[in-house]
Amino acid sequence: MRLVLPLLLLVACTSNEQKVGVYNVAPSVNITAPTDGESFDEGVVIEFEAIVSDDGDNPGLLLLIWSSDLDNELSSGQSASTDGSVAYPTANLAPGNHTISLRVIDSQGESDMDTIQVGVIDLPDAPDLSIVHPAATESGFEEEEFEFIVEVSDAQDNPEDIGLAFESSLDGIFCTPTSDIQGTASCLATLSAGDHNLTFRAEDTEGYTSAATATFVVVPRTEIDDDGDNFTEAQGDCDDTDPNTYPGANEYEDGQDNDCDGDVDEETGAFDDDGDCYCETAPCMGSVHSSCATIDGGDCNDANAGISPVAIEVCDGTDNDCDGTTDESDSADASTWYADADNDGYGTPTNTQQSCSQPTGYVSDTSDCYDGNASANPAQAGYFTVPRGDSSYDYSCDSIEEQHWTTAASSCSFLSNGSCSASGGWSSVPACGSAGTWNDNCHFVADWFNSGCYYDTSSKTQECR
Repeated sequence: MRLVLPLLLLVACTSNEQKVGVYNVAPSVNITAPTDGESFDEGVVIEFEAIVSDDGDNPGLLLLIWSSDLDNELSSGQSASTDGSVAYPTANLAPGNHTISLRVIDSQGESDMDTIQVGVIDLPDAPDLSIVHPAATESGFEEEEFEFIVEVSDAQDNPEDIGLAFESSLDGIFCTPTSDIQGTASCLATLSAGDHNLTFRAEDTEGYTSAATATFVVVPRTEIDDDGDNFTEAQGDCDDTDPNTYPGANEYEDGQDNDCDGDVDEETGAFDDDGDCYCETAPCMGSVHSSCATIDGGDCNDANAGISPVAIEVCDGTDNDCDGTTDESDSADASTWYADADNDGYGTPTNTQQSCSQPTGYVSDTSDCYDGNASANPAQAGYFTVPRGDSSYDYSCDSIEEQHWTTAASSCSFLSNGSCSASGGWSSVPACGSAGTWNDNCHFVADWFNSGCYYDTSSKTQECR
């Protein structure tokens, strides 16, 4: 039961004066949800709702404090809506019986509080299980034992009472260890070669279970590098007892297949490794290619059949013909470049150079009509009053000397309505670069003897491109 005090008006009359005082009334609060005494499972969101009001403050300005006798203060930064409704959801109440209170404080320090009872049901937890070994980067080897280790705990049971099973996607259940009192369980096992998906399972005495998974690779014996040369038999090591014999090793004239490619003594200076009928040095010892009538020396790259003294030079950064130079101007696919003397990005077709790469002062374009002036090129949109350098005004390279202004002025005459009218322009259209009279602003001039319509005139130079 809450007591709401009415406003008290204190009226004191002395002579003709009256004094009136207004007393602040405490705010009101009513928790409307959930039902008093209701219970909820642990972790479920509980929606608390309330209505608050005050005689002097807007509900949104009231200080709201939610509290629990078990969890202490729950929230103190919340505001009510303008209609006084309050909503506070939470899933963080500890298991147990709570007295939930909402205290409301107004701007004058007056307060009120409402409470309800709610219960939070403690639910049993599944065991906690984590994998120690194998770690993410660990693997095993065929025919060798590996120690698998997990850590386990449970809120209800001792670690040693939790049932454990280790299972492989390839070999099935391979271990059912018992944890020690600290919660560590391990077993030594030998798994078959291959990629395993491992599942570690735990079950407490109440039947609650949890699991953790890991991938684990067991490397076959053929994928183990016995001689330490970074190659295994599975990777092509033809003698895994000799660290100097492996795929890609240097080949020597020793009668052995050092690089495990099936050939003996190839890639030495006296052997035609690439089958182009040339070796590095003479005399050559022979070739595996019967198509070669003779084997000559001078091969500058005996690992590439396209490189030899008789190969054609191409633009690829390689000395294809073994003459000591690379990408010469006579390469089969050398490009034609055109001189750009004025550096405007446009070249002239009359001055060319062959090269695999762009020479300085040359471009791939051929559309420059005058290479002595950077302003003369097919992209030029401007107009000029002087020739480009060869007496021509064709700056835009379209074979036309286009004039900028071509309009001739019409007669500046008096109209019947008493005004002057005409369109401005040249008195006579001048040639490119020449000056002429430009007429503009046809207007009336009053004069004793020569009143009439006249243009304002100026001298102007014709621009062209």
